[in-house]
Amino acid sequence: MQAKVREMKTVKIIQSQSGKQLSRQASTGEGGFSFLEMVIVVGVIVVVVAMGIIGVSRARASARLTGSTREMASNLERARFDSMRRHAEGAERASVRVIDANSYEVKIDFDGDGVLETRIVRLPQGVKFNIEEGATPAAIAFDKRGRVADTSGAPTLQGYGQSDIAIAVSGGGDVAINGNFDVIVSATPYTSPNSDVDKRALGNANADPTPTGTPTPTGTPTPSPTPKPLCKRDEKPASGICRCAPNQTIDSKGNCK
Repeated sequence: MQAKVREMKTVKIIQSQSGKQLSRQASTGEGGFSFLEMVIVVGVIVVVVAMGIIGVSRARASARLTGSTREMASNLERARFDSMRRHAEGAERASVRVIDANSYEVKIDFDGDGVLETRIVRLPQGVKFNIEEGATPAAIAFDKRGRVADTSGAPTLQGYGQSDIAIAVSGGGDVAINGNFDVIVSATPYTSPNSDVDKRALGNANADPTPTGTPTPTGTPTPSPTPKPLCKRDEKPASGICRCAPNQTIDSKGNCK
């Protein structure tokens, strides 16, 4: 009899302790998220924000690279039309020349007074020219017929985390971006607000600043460029004797690929 009473008391004590333990566990769970859950949520938020920042940075870098490429292509077209308008030859030819990895100069009669002026355009942050060590920076001049009169290579622009973009000019003066001659380029050059402008008149510095009337050029029909053959191995489109296939692009060395 005493053994049964003792056994019943033991069972009651065990049940009482189990109930207190369950009650304690339930009370601790009513306070909110655990520390581990909070760490996981914060980690997910940090990853999502970081991915968003990287995406925005890449989009801005791509926009800067594309804008700088089109700006330079536009300046090349403007230089070509300026030489044709003035029937320029020799030192009077309009040209575009790469100075260093971060800037290039455009030599054009900007204000239409018959005098060449030089404008230095600086590339935006994160964009630069891909100039190989020991190579001569690209320089392109146009004659009175709009053809390439002098060239030392094709400029290639590169941006942080972006693929290089090559600008090529055919012998007939057509400007191409990544080998695509069908890209419509505006002939009005865009100069970014932070560009440094350096105008230097060619000729006598003491000349009368009032421009003299320039004779109106007679209409000379400009022959349309004939299609050039496709480039063979080791031939470069910048030489003007051939062109890349429609499905090809120009690499950093000026070859079709």
